[in-house]
Amino acid sequence: MKLFLSITLLLLNSITFAQNKEVASTSMPKIGAYPDKDVVVYKNALSLGDLETATNALHYIIAANPNGAIYKDTLALLYLQRGYYRQAQVLTMPLYQEKENETRTEVLAICAKQLGQQIEAIDLYKKLYRTTKNNNYAFEQLQLEYDIKRLTESKLTAEALLLALPSDDKTKLTVQKLDNKTVQQISLKAGIYYILGTIYFDMNDRVQALQQFEKAIALQPDYDLALQAIQLLTKKDEVENNTKKKK
Repeated sequence: MKLFLSITLLLLNSITFAQNKEVASTSMPKIGAYPDKDVVVYKNALSLGDLETATNALHYIIAANPNGAIYKDTLALLYLQRGYYRQAQVLTMPLYQEKENETRTEVLAICAKQLGQQIEAIDLYKKLYRTTKNNNYAFEQLQLEYDIKRLTESKLTAEALLLALPSDDKTKLTVQKLDNKTVQQISLKAGIYYILGTIYFDMNDRVQALQQFEKAIALQPDYDLALQAIQLLTKKDEVENNTKKKK
């Protein structure tokens, strides 16, 4: 029986990706370069937040200009924002094979993760971390390794990431709380300690597990998942100790 909830990241994606998501609005086609009607529809739809219409308009623009790679990237990002991960992946793959960059690699990593292709996602996040040293990418790698129970690998990733973080690291994660309805912000370091605690628990090392959860709480006293983990672990130990005494 699984004792702890897996951490659910809502806004983990890197600052780079968060900025690139704005490509849809900042790199709009220039009127005159493409058919005016489609461009106007595209711009108007974006201004209204109508991503479906913007997507359709962008298809017409690309059909008229099939070599416009930047607009294919933009279309992939639109699909990603709408949760159409397969379409975003299919669009991005040939662009990535032609020329790798951080945005395309991250789009493919997110799509692979969402489509249940964990091994592919891990490899892509490893590549992103090697080239950027962005700790958020390493954290995604850590989560994925733990999710598929590569415990030894995830433990090493967590320990390496803790060493790599500066002492004054201010990186924040937004995660779901226990009720799965509300969210809270936690520090990246607290999130790492929490996952490291679950790794030790799965390795049947409750002493180390408790220590990691307590480190998470020391950094984030209101960390919902870590507080629950400590409570459940302590209660489980008390029940087992009482059972032994009765024997």
